[in-house]
Amino acid sequence: MSNDKMSMSEIIDELHNIDTLFSRYRSIESSLSDLSYKMEEETDQVRHEHVKLLMEFENKQREKTIAKKPAPSRALRLAPPTPPQKPEISDPDKNIKKSVIAGLAFWACIALVVFGLAMGGTFYGQILQFVCVFPAAIAGFIWHQYSNKVDMFLAWRNEQKEYDKKQQVWKAEFAKKATDADNARLLGEFQAYDASFLKFVEICSKEFADQYTARHVAGLQRIADKYEKKEEELRSQAAEVRAELDSVTLIHKNLFENAWRIAAILETGRADTLKEAINLALDEARKDEEEEARREEARQQEEILERQAEESRRHNEAMQRAAEREAADRRAHDREMERAAKAQARAAEAQAREAAKQTEMAREQSSAASRAASARCTNCANFSKCPPNARKNSGSCGAYRPM
Repeated sequence: MSNDKMSMSEIIDELHNIDTLFSRYRSIESSLSDLSYKMEEETDQVRHEHVKLLMEFENKQREKTIAKKPAPSRALRLAPPTPPQKPEISDPDKNIKKSVIAGLAFWACIALVVFGLAMGGTFYGQILQFVCVFPAAIAGFIWHQYSNKVDMFLAWRNEQKEYDKKQQVWKAEFAKKATDADNARLLGEFQAYDASFLKFVEICSKEFADQYTARHVAGLQRIADKYEKKEEELRSQAAEVRAELDSVTLIHKNLFENAWRIAAILETGRADTLKEAINLALDEARKDEEEEARREEARQQEEILERQAEESRRHNEAMQRAAEREAADRRAHDREMERAAKAQARAAEAQAREAAKQTEMAREQSSAASRAASARCTNCANFSKCPPNARKNSGSCGAYRPM
């Protein structure tokens, strides 16, 4: 039926029918999504359970295999000791030959130079000196270079002697430890362990292959069979609803989600024609989207403010804790300074008391000395003859005469 021939009530009923179909289609799509999620969740659970059982089986088999492993301490006890490291040197004979030849050439040239000097200032003597000086220098340089290598060779000979001694000791220890019977027995144990380990790998491989087919593949197939029929039913329903929506000619398919809004506008009489109702519905939808966007923006701003407030609160708490720690440190420092000041004051008082005591002792000693001197002068036969100033030093007076 053409849109122009439809009455307003028929248009409203058609819009409600479109809204019902569209809501049903979206519900079916949501059910398909939930079904797919559940199917994936159960598939992961089957996989995890399969791996868990395989790991348990492998651990049990590994424990049985490790129990057959030879004792490491026994293997180390029977193992031969580490042989000594042999010293190395490169071409010692060649170095010695070069050093000997260069030394002989050097001394031969020196002998010829001395012979030329012995000939005096003759022409042949000067020629002999001139010709032999440079070869002597070259031979001496070569001799010096290879003499170092000869020293190295001699040091190597000493190391070689030490190596021979260590080699003899090692052979003796090797003969004590590494007997043929022990080696054969230990080798047999390790070979048996290698065979059991290979058997362990074979058993685990077979178990993994069998259980993959028996448990994993069967579990996945069971899940597929469980959800396949439901999925087919939902997809069939979705196809039917989609076909009904595709047959709608009243409004464009992009307006299906706003069909309820258009019907409400027509029912309330806010528009006289379908076109006006569509325009109002689109305007309301745009406003709702803008309002939703504003609400979302406000929510985000609120979250930002809350996060900033939380950060500020944490910062203030941290600053307060830092201030409290600083104040506590300052109080502890002040208490320490006060204790130090009190200790210094007590030490100063003790020093003052000691100084006063020393002063008092000095005063008493001075008084005693004065009294002794006065008594000495009084008992002197020349007391009347001495002037008063001399009586002050009566302790060292040479005129003292006892009565």
